[in-house]
Amino acid sequence: MTLYPLWYPQETIKDDILRVGCDPRAVSIFSQKTHIIPIYIHSIKPAMANIIKQEMLSLKGDAIVHEKSVSCEIEKTDVILLGTMSVLRNFVQKLKIHPYPTLVSLNEKLEILLNNLQRPITTQTSPHGKTISYTQPLIMGILNITPDSFFDGGRYLSVEDAIRRAEQMREEGADIIDIGGESTRPGSDPIPVEEELSRTIPIIQSLTKKLDIPISIDTTKALVAQRAVEAGADIINDISGFTFDPAMTDVLVKTQAIGIIGHIKGTPKNMQVNPTYENVIKELVEYFEERILSLTKQGVKKELLIVDPCIGFGKTAKHNLTILKHTAAFRSFGLPVLVGASRKSTLGKILSPHNPLPPEERLFSTLGAHMYTWLEGAAIVRVHDVRAHNDLRKTLLAIKNESLSTDN
Repeated sequence: MTLYPLWYPQETIKDDILRVGCDPRAVSIFSQKTHIIPIYIHSIKPAMANIIKQEMLSLKGDAIVHEKSVSCEIEKTDVILLGTMSVLRNFVQKLKIHPYPTLVSLNEKLEILLNNLQRPITTQTSPHGKTISYTQPLIMGILNITPDSFFDGGRYLSVEDAIRRAEQMREEGADIIDIGGESTRPGSDPIPVEEELSRTIPIIQSLTKKLDIPISIDTTKALVAQRAVEAGADIINDISGFTFDPAMTDVLVKTQAIGIIGHIKGTPKNMQVNPTYENVIKELVEYFEERILSLTKQGVKKELLIVDPCIGFGKTAKHNLTILKHTAAFRSFGLPVLVGASRKSTLGKILSPHNPLPPEERLFSTLGAHMYTWLEGAAIVRVHDVRAHNDLRKTLLAIKNESLSTDN
């Protein structure tokens, strides 16, 4: 059984509640009653779905089921729960009286989901003592030390150029710098580990002395990750979700680095050769559930993980748009969600379907995509254009806080 939110509110109406003159102690109670939270549940037998619907109705909520569910003319139906957080919490309690295995399982999973949504991880601390706070949207600046990356390949190959670019991104508002020494563009081949080390480690060593923000190493190789953390990197960003190199999990455990679980279907060489999914959101949610469970069983601390659905890595343009729309689904785990749509080909196809715009002309669509995901709950966006995203963030926070000062 797989379930996830179709939407989850980023903000309550806390300020407005207080403006009325309400007792501040009641804010948390009212905040649970302000929004309907649709929870999608896959593949439930009609008899169980009918019980779910009746219990939700009794709580002034509802449940959307197949039109033939009532008559049990179908084998399975998906269900969408419709209720405020308060209603959903009461529904969890109601389910406890039912002995049916399906409802017992739903009760357990729904309670975990609601806990994760209400009490997500808000800070993470790296092995080098740098703390990442998720109280506002964060910007991860991309620094590719490669000759062949799809947008900025070849621009920052020397240590001096790379350091200058990283310092510039920090000044422009980057909260994290993500350093990659191997291109993962569609059709690319892996490079020798020695070459990846020579491209990245000297830069990490220099930047950790110059910058006060976390450094991330973008790699699928355990040796590169290990050396990078030893050199001062705080985060290991692995598009394979720590699956390409079996030794990666040991590196996470031993270094206590923050780990970004990426998703890719295939390898960079073949990932765009007819990627198919029956239901891309369901499959990605199940993938992250498996990865989190596997990593934590091996000793990785869940509170040090981040999830990234990886726009473009073994997905069609339609898949990518579905993932962006359903960013909230990936908040199911109580972990920070990273989204990286920066100048990706899908955005070029949106603007010109028959003759996609080149990466150089995809900035505005990148900003639109990332704004949407921030509003849907993404904690971090991974970007080439830091200044533009910082302007976007300042605007978003000014509106949210009703203040020209984004510090309020």
